[in-house]
Amino acid sequence: SELREQFIANVSHELRTPLAISKEALSLLLRGKVGDFVGRQREILTIASNNIDRLSVLIDDILDFSKIEAGKMEIHKDPADIVTLVKESFAGWKLRADVKKIQMSLNVPETPVVVPVDKSRFLQIVSNLLNNALKFTPEGGMIEIQLVDGENEVECRVSDNGPGISPEDMPKL
Repeated sequence: SELREQFIANVSHELRTPLAISKEALSLLLRGKVGDFVGRQREILTIASNNIDRLSVLIDDILDFSKIEAGKMEIHKDPADIVTLVKESFAGWKLRADVKKIQMSLNVPETPVVVPVDKSRFLQIVSNLLNNALKFTPEGGMIEIQLVDGENEVECRVSDNGPGISPEDMPKL
């Protein structure tokens, strides 16, 4: 178990290095630091950059799964405005939705909603939900992100018009 944990950590580290270098190179290109674009080059580079972000999330998920399995997952809750966090996540996924011709809507309270939360874990959960919604929503579809501030709880909903989760996969959730 310890050897497997160490292997996963090493592989994750080795994958992150070339991803970080590739991300920085794409960032330089997208910021126009090495010249102008012709035709659809910006769009294609943006897609590549977004896919590098997706790979980074997958690597983080693998590491987290390993930590959960080993009982070493740490949660650090601090007061945070989850309206801002949801807006941040929405903005990050909106471009990918635009490329797939999927409409995204955001419905959040106008005022901050401050709750004790582990920011990185919360963003990871919202990102995973949006990633799945984008993966399974057909072109021309719609995804809605909604934050509902209840009396003693806050609910974050991600809904789409994709095929949904099959009944046989429901127990896996």
